Amino acid sequence: MTKDKAKATELDPEETVVVRRHWNAWMTATVKLKHLQNLHWDDTSGGVNVRSPHVMMYGYIYCDQIVSGELNHSCAHGPGPHRIKVVVVQVDNPKPLIKRLKAQIAERIAEHERTRLPRPWDPFDYKHKEKAKTAI
Repeated sequence: MTKDKAKATELDPEETVVVRRHWNAWMTATVKLKHLQNLHWDDTSGGVNVRSPHVMMYGYIYCDQIVSGELNHSCAHGPGPHRIKVVVVQVDNPKPLIKRLKAQIAERIAEHERTRLPRPWDPFDYKHKEKAKTAI
């Protein structure tokens, strides 16, 4: 990756992002990027497991890390802070920030693919399937 491209995708940990508890929740909260953990693609929210209409960016925060706003979380089920799953909805955030967050997820997935151990048999390896058919 070139230095210019790396700088374009770099995230400032003090920058803020708007999150929701569920994709269609009316309540939003602002948190610092340094507190948004394990950003990933998913289609199910935390808590009551609300399904989103398509895959969206989800991550985790602690309920005491909200800078402003409010989320659908009561802290009633035990002493906090609680780790809660949140969704980053594109319409709530600036396009350049969304682009950088997507790039961060893509980098993490690419790194995982580079470092994962090879499988003894890959179910998506069509050459292997062809060899299996001719062996029978």
